[in-house]
Amino acid sequence: MLKKLFTLAAGAVTAAVAACGDAPRVTTRYMDPTGTWDEMKGAAARGPILAGVVNAPWGADAPAEQMILGHMARAITGYDRLRFTTDPAAAGHPDYAVRVAFNPPTSFPGGRLCEGEQPAAAPGERLYALAVFCQRGRVKAEVHGSVGGDPADLTPDSEPVRMLMSQLSLALFRKARD
Repeated sequence: MLKKLFTLAAGAVTAAVAACGDAPRVTTRYMDPTGTWDEMKGAAARGPILAGVVNAPWGADAPAEQMILGHMARAITGYDRLRFTTDPAAAGHPDYAVRVAFNPPTSFPGGRLCEGEQPAAAPGERLYALAVFCQRGRVKAEVHGSVGGDPADLTPDSEPVRMLMSQLSLALFRKARD
């Protein structure tokens, strides 16, 4: 009887782990020691933050880009004034920007994305994203994330992509560590 229970438990754990294999994974590669939360709030208080998305696997589509940036803005529930714009003239504070690159080479540094460089796409088994919060072309925060699944199902309005972008945004805008 005990052996059957262990077998059932092992099967349940295996199924749960397999189901999580496609879940979003996010890693913070760099966070300014002062955090980014207060700077994001200060920049967003003056108007939308300049943002851009490159190498989206579904193409350079303005509505898709707005959907991706919308997922990121809505994730920050602690500050409801966060908005993004792709129009430099509409940005509230010219010193700050958010950049997102899909499927960049894993060795591509976020600093180059802040400087405006567009990495070549290097698709893999998972949809990979690099997001940076920049101040005057320098990295304030750099986060990397990925999500698995059938590439045809990973669209800007899909739940896995929404979750990935939300988690990237939550990792990008953090308070200073104590």
